[in-house]
Amino acid sequence: MKSAYRRLARRMTFTALVVTLIPLYLLGAGIYMYFSVIQEAQVRAELRNLALNRLNAIQLFLDERTSMLEVLAYSSNCHRLTDANRLEDVFQLLNRRSSSFIDLGVIGSEGRHLDYVGPYPLVDINYSSSTWFQQTMLRGVYISDVFLGFRGTPHFVVAVKHPAGEHSWILRATIDSDVFTRLVRSAQLGERGDAYIVNSRGLYQTPPRFGGKVMEETGLDMARVPRGVNVVERAGADGKQLLTAFAWLPTKDWLLVIDQNPGEVLGPLNMAREVELAVLILATLLIAVTVLFLVRL
Repeated sequence: MKSAYRRLARRMTFTALVVTLIPLYLLGAGIYMYFSVIQEAQVRAELRNLALNRLNAIQLFLDERTSMLEVLAYSSNCHRLTDANRLEDVFQLLNRRSSSFIDLGVIGSEGRHLDYVGPYPLVDINYSSSTWFQQTMLRGVYISDVFLGFRGTPHFVVAVKHPAGEHSWILRATIDSDVFTRLVRSAQLGERGDAYIVNSRGLYQTPPRFGGKVMEETGLDMARVPRGVNVVERAGADGKQLLTAFAWLPTKDWLLVIDQNPGEVLGPLNMAREVELAVLILATLLIAVTVLFLVRL
């Protein structure tokens, strides 16, 4: 008789535990998966909105500087700008409106610097073989990639052509890299977050927060980055997973990259998972003790 009672007790215990614990575990898993999907989608949406916001700010920054030079180039003539201290006055006026110009120069149709205001001895230098000069003469407006040039330091320029046939000339300004870098880095999030610009050849145009320098290879396969704004998961240089937003500038072949540590933004979800596991373990113990007590009774 005792063995029969023991078998009955085991069957009752097993049945009671299965009936009570399986629904509890299924409910817990379902709740966690639901909130996990919702929060991950929200994080991706927030990162995408941040990328769009910074992309528009960067594009506006470049458009404003280009427009200022265009207005100046089309409302002046070469002789007036190169007379006396006229270019110096214009340069001070530009920086009063926006302190992001390092220098300003007037370049003739043959590539020679006719007049220059700035910290480098660039007057009379000939730019006829420079890529930015050739592209400006061809397109009319040109924003260069970061390059070394005659000054030997990384910089990029905005150049506008005043069309006048054989007497065409170019107004060129160098943009302060620190101002531009601060604008890009305002998109950084958290302790491991990063934000930087990459050109179509995969070279840094602004310095990243962790490793790498301007004009160095990023290791990104640019051919595989689709146009528009995209949020993907990828492995960082240290092998850890990152949530990354890629956003191409609409008028310049530059890619804005914003890296975010998923662990930092998904911290509340991880905490909720730990709390849920603790509750499940406690509930399992209480149910098991109760079932064993009732069955024994």
